[in-house]
Amino acid sequence: MCGHSRYQRCHELGPRCEQPYIKLCDHDDEPTIGGQHNKCVLYECHRYCLSKCRHMRCGQRCKIECERPPCYEKCSRRFDCEHYCNGICGEPCIKCLVCREKDLPSEIRRAISGKKNLRNATFVELECGHLFQTNVLDAHVEAFQSK
Repeated sequence: MCGHSRYQRCHELGPRCEQPYIKLCDHDDEPTIGGQHNKCVLYECHRYCLSKCRHMRCGQRCKIECERPPCYEKCSRRFDCEHYCNGICGEPCIKCLVCREKDLPSEIRRAISGKKNLRNATFVELECGHLFQTNVLDAHVEAFQSK
């Protein structure tokens, strides 16, 4: 799978990808893909990796696997509503959990309702929109890697 499936709803199978390439890095430049390809090809960027946060950064080129370990520090961003982000440093910020609490799934509401200090609760929002507590997502990833 090339990764363009992120434009579909979670768990939805779609038609064959018609995009010319998939670019895994965050550089703004458009790659040139030579030749005729009947499938989506992986573009290997030769620029330096943009994966960084306040605490660490990657020193590899984009086409090489990132050497920056995950940062487990809490995001320090404060929203206009005066609440803090409940995300992880180096990950995209999630929308304010306090302001959208009534719209959250029941599992997430339960997770944040028992917290005396919501500031210490950390979550990750996937591209599909699903929200996970970081400890739950870490357990899923660890279980998958051990198989």
